Amino acid sequence: MRLGLAQMELKLGDVDYNVKKAKELLDVAENDHVDVLVLPEMANSGYYFDSYEEVKTCSEKIPTGPLSKELIKWSRKGRLVVAGINESTDDGLYNSAVIIANGTHLGTYRKHHLFGSEEEWFLRGPNEPQIFRHDNLEFSVIICFEWNYPERIRSAAKNGAKIILHPVNSGNYRWRDAMRTIAIDNGVFTASANRVGREGDCTFSGESSIINPNGEIILKLDSQSHQLGWIDIE
Repeated sequence: MRLGLAQMELKLGDVDYNVKKAKELLDVAENDHVDVLVLPEMANSGYYFDSYEEVKTCSEKIPTGPLSKELIKWSRKGRLVVAGINESTDDGLYNSAVIIANGTHLGTYRKHHLFGSEEEWFLRGPNEPQIFRHDNLEFSVIICFEWNYPERIRSAAKNGAKIILHPVNSGNYRWRDAMRTIAIDNGVFTASANRVGREGDCTFSGESSIINPNGEIILKLDSQSHQLGWIDIE
């Protein structure tokens, strides 16, 4: 299985730009025959908003929004993609990850453990970890800050998850140390896609990484580039 990470440079509030940047890396992933791909947290909108109205303006419905549609197109030849989405629903907004496989909306994971100002904008998702299945792959999803709650990953691993797919929006590297521990403790692969560039006072740290069950970093991207990386795993 060829597992890929789309490390993205985004613009806050510019949906068209962000979808264009996502499509650039989706095209590279298609040319490189990537089977499973992870994009960062809130890849359609950016992150550090000043008001609820700003967040809402940049949100999208799943799976009919502009980024969701591009992901559906990309996945049609048997591929799987997980991407962070600023999601609009009839109930309100969620910090979500859309899961799309083989041209179909497989599911949506909604972040439960919200961080900082997220609590002002978003509703909480369910507290139970979810297991998703595509072909012979069983996997679970967490979003960024949820690396602080290893019991969720432990429960997912006990219920069959072999890999944790992890959209990230971070300016530090603590998440990677935590994911190494998570990989070792649970015997799983982890795949974390971070951002690069600046947004307000935050410089995103990049270095998106894939870690094997021995805690070894088997793929690490650089700290500055909008780029795709991948590695073959069994």
